[in-house]
Amino acid sequence: MPAPSQAERFRRALDRLRADLFRIVDAEQFASELNGKYALLRLPPDATAAFDVNGNLVRDVALEWKSHSAVASRIQTAFAREQLVVALPPASDS
Repeated sequence: MPAPSQAERFRRALDRLRADLFRIVDAEQFASELNGKYALLRLPPDATAAFDVNGNLVRDVALEWKSHSAVASRIQTAFAREQLVVALPPASDS
């Protein structure tokens, strides 16, 4: 069985975050939503273009996040478990 591609590992990290009460949202939702139950994570609209046809990462994917209670380490841990490194800016203001 071949090793999972970086694109597949990226998707698995996002699934881990969804299970950890993160919502993956678009720019409009990111600008308007924040409640106490979910942390928000915004991917750029062209996030899939960061991977080539073989699933290799070819450029960085910019993430934005905001939360009343979540910390960056939860996001970093989800990606680290998939052997991916994520550098996060500070959380956006709510």
